[in-house]
Amino acid sequence: MTDRAEALRERLLATFRMEADEHLRGLATDLEAITSDSGAGAAERLERIFRAMHTLKGAARSVGIAEFEAAAHRCESVIEELVRKEGAPDAGRLRLLQDAVDVLAAFVAGSVGAERLAAVGNVAAAAPAAAPVPAAAGTGERLAPAAARA
Repeated sequence: MTDRAEALRERLLATFRMEADEHLRGLATDLEAITSDSGAGAAERLERIFRAMHTLKGAARSVGIAEFEAAAHRCESVIEELVRKEGAPDAGRLRLLQDAVDVLAAFVAGSVGAERLAAVGNVAAAAPAAAPVPAAAGTGERLAPAAARA
């Protein structure tokens, strides 16, 4: 990659990190609110959560982070299932999503690698109630600034 292309990629990744962090904070807040009060506002929050996850998926695709995109897509499927279901959202699936958001945020912060995102995606795809996100020591590529990778 040329220096110019690398500089552009770094700017795009920096923008992705900033926007992803903002969306992930909102997701965490909305998921916590639904967990503590699954009343009438839950459906509206779930719609907002779905839109935020969809935005994250597209943003990851635009900067070429396939693992993040795949994990977000699988989480999106879990959210879609919760949106379609009538009644109070399933606590196990909400916990699954909270764990997934934590891992996505850790990836954006550069503290876990891409292989951890694959684990999030695999768990979310199966979506068993109350399934924890598997703990794994990250050794894959991390989304960290170039200076931190050097």
